[in-house]
Amino acid sequence: MKVKVLGMIVAAALLAPQSGFGQDDPKIYENMEKTGPHSMEGTQAIEVEAKVIEVNRKTREITLKPKDGESMTVKVGDEVRNFDKINRGDMLRIRYLESLALELKKQGTAENMRDRSAEIVRSKPGQKPGGMVVEKVSAIGTITNVDKKKKNVTIKGPERSVTVQVQDKSILDQLKKGDQIEIEYTQAMAVSVETIKR
Repeated sequence: MKVKVLGMIVAAALLAPQSGFGQDDPKIYENMEKTGPHSMEGTQAIEVEAKVIEVNRKTREITLKPKDGESMTVKVGDEVRNFDKINRGDMLRIRYLESLALELKKQGTAENMRDRSAEIVRSKPGQKPGGMVVEKVSAIGTITNVDKKKKNVTIKGPERSVTVQVQDKSILDQLKKGDQIEIEYTQAMAVSVETIKR
């Protein structure tokens, strides 16, 4: 789908490599849909379950064993309350949520920028341990060159310029020098504890 190609162009120019977006799992593009004549959005959710093998209350570290995978030790930050309720044998469900929104602004005038913010949402005292860290990256980049002969587009981000190949002529026809691309990428990680029924 054409919008996926444009999404990958923008992510390469404005987010990579600082955000880590798209480096390991580009599945978010599979769900990208047009939301307007010059905009699109995509979301994905990945859920992993892991059994608690060991809990170190002093260091706030837990060793986890996913159903399919090797054991790993993770440090649990203060944003996850009620750490004392996590016990060996509990099942942790870790859910990652990502969303990506893109909009092409014809002859935009905003300054190229990239901004990162984070918000912590915690469970209430007495509830099962849980927390969510929501990280948001916003960026604006400007198209500085559209070369239809070479089939490439150059996008200037806040820190660097990237030239990417675009084989689809219909996408090239939509883009012009001076157009701006606005992007908003959100990533969240939520953790909750479940009891394993034996």
